[in-house]
Amino acid sequence: MNFLRLGILAALTSLPIITSTAAADVPSFAAEGRLVACIDPTFPPLEFMESTEAERPVGFDVDMLDALAEEWGAKTELVMLEFSGLLPSLEAKRCDIMASGAVMNEERMQKFGGTPYLNTGYIIIGKGDTPGSYESYEDFGGEKIAVQSGSLLEKVLDKANKQLEEDGKELIAIQPYPKATAVIQQVLIGRVIGGTSLDTEFAFRDMQKPGELKVLFADPEKQQYTAYYRKTPEGDQAIVDATVQKLISSGKLKEIATKWNLRPDAFEDIGS
Repeated sequence: MNFLRLGILAALTSLPIITSTAAADVPSFAAEGRLVACIDPTFPPLEFMESTEAERPVGFDVDMLDALAEEWGAKTELVMLEFSGLLPSLEAKRCDIMASGAVMNEERMQKFGGTPYLNTGYIIIGKGDTPGSYESYEDFGGEKIAVQSGSLLEKVLDKANKQLEEDGKELIAIQPYPKATAVIQQVLIGRVIGGTSLDTEFAFRDMQKPGELKVLFADPEKQQYTAYYRKTPEGDQAIVDATVQKLISSGKLKEIATKWNLRPDAFEDIGS
């Protein structure tokens, strides 16, 4: 009997202990097997609908979220909203993560946790035959510029207008629109001279229709697309950071970037 008990005990103690290790590798918001993500599917090639009949968005961010979910043993669920409502919805717990063409900035990081995952840069796009050259945001004084409402570029243009006002110059006529696609549409129909965007979107659109649009101005300061989530519990930040780094080092994110025609150096210095 004692030998039987010892045998059972030995068998039990030899079983692999996986529960705590697995839990330590998964953020709290994905622990129940669901990764609920807020996105605005109007920003190709990061997230967009391929057709009017499409039921699920496609794009780099969608593929990245699916890759994160796979690492965490979860399934992705997408909550589709206008860009200006993404972070408020994350705060209100309508979703658990937001990765939708949003760049990192200090104001957002004060309220949310954030993990950068892709390099980018601000640009102003015009029609392919737009004359003239622009060396700064202030050079657009007196011109109409479309911008997606709720984006950081709206604040960038507001800052430029403050400088123009101080210098006694004509202000930029900022035209806000709820969707990134609407910004580009205003450019194409000639209602504005330019629209704010990021270099990833321009690369995608120029691949589809070469020469239709051109970059009027490229901000020299580089940005990083960032996935945002709630700050608590504190351990989630380290887990998301580590998982993104794993996807970069394994080549998974580079594979996804190649699929969507993004730059090969798009991951340089991410996480450093």
